[in-house]
Amino acid sequence: MELKNVSIETDNFLIGKVSFLYFKIPEEWSVSPLFYRTDVEEWIELEGNKWAVSGYTGALIRLPEQKYFSLLVKTKKYNEKLKVNEWLEKETKKENVLKKGCLNLFSHEAVYYISAKERRKNLFFGKRIKETTVKFLFKCKKTSRTIFLEFSTNQEPDEAFNNLMPLISTVKCHDQL
Repeated sequence: MELKNVSIETDNFLIGKVSFLYFKIPEEWSVSPLFYRTDVEEWIELEGNKWAVSGYTGALIRLPEQKYFSLLVKTKKYNEKLKVNEWLEKETKKENVLKKGCLNLFSHEAVYYISAKERRKNLFFGKRIKETTVKFLFKCKKTSRTIFLEFSTNQEPDEAFNNLMPLISTVKCHDQL
């Protein structure tokens, strides 16, 4: 399967291009920005690239057959006291968790969980739709940040996780692809 590089970044006329992360997706997938605000409050320059230390942005990842992932990326300043496993336990108490675990993301310890819920398509009315959410958290000392990824999708939980794992396995938080 052929993969293409994706950069999640923002461009600002004052500070220039600031990157959040890189990953790879299959050729038949596409990525476009989401139509909401992007914000970079703090950044670090490392080896000629600017990385968002504190900020957020999003993207829409389209798959074949009318499937998608809505991606929210948040970065916060690195917190030595934050333990990723403790975050996972705290977060999973609040949600209907179907699966949770740990993995290695680009040499960083990462945690994830999958949850699913039903909601109305248009806030208070319309048909009910099932939405799967997959959340990841990892810390990067090199860029002094904690990175939070939230993928929402119209796919079933197992299908969503299986589709995400090839993408997640290619995430890079401080080196270009």
